[in-house]
Amino acid sequence: MFDEDLTVFFRTEDLGTELVSGANTIKGIWDRDYIDTLSMQGTTPTFLCSTEDADLLSIDDSCTIEGDTYLLKVKQLQDDTALTLLILELQ
Repeated sequence: MFDEDLTVFFRTEDLGTELVSGANTIKGIWDRDYIDTLSMQGTTPTFLCSTEDADLLSIDDSCTIEGDTYLLKVKQLQDDTALTLLILELQ
């Protein structure tokens, strides 16, 4: 696993956003990616964070980002294993 301090990438003063789930507050990069699959268009809310922080969450956990509530649907470990992409569903 990557040993560098990743917190600099998730600072809320820059690109970072806070995800709150229960007692956990996780900093990461929030995005609503545009997708076009089989002529179905839409957005997929995602949250990129450290794998260490993502391990605090479970599938179907409820979380809040910028006042909106989401359910965690998928956890995708990224190539270097230090980062995890959380795929969310708006509630």
